Amino acid sequence: MQTSRVESYCGYKADEYPRAFTYDSTRLEVIEIEDRWYEPDINYFKVFADDGGHYILARDLISSTWQVGKK
Repeated sequence: MQTSRVESYCGYKADEYPRAFTYDSTRLEVIEIEDRWYEPDINYFKVFADDGGHYILARDLISSTWQVGKK
């Protein structure tokens, strides 16, 4: 997984879910959130992006950083 810039929807809490992200210097739009799960310090999102790829995005709640990996 690599550190990434993620654009997210902020509703009643910060970074509620991802809308777009950067992977290998390419900006990708999130078409669909396929799954999400939570651990005490990390929120995970399995997403389908506009390049046709599936990705796992992980937001570290302690450091407020995002990690992205291709599925």
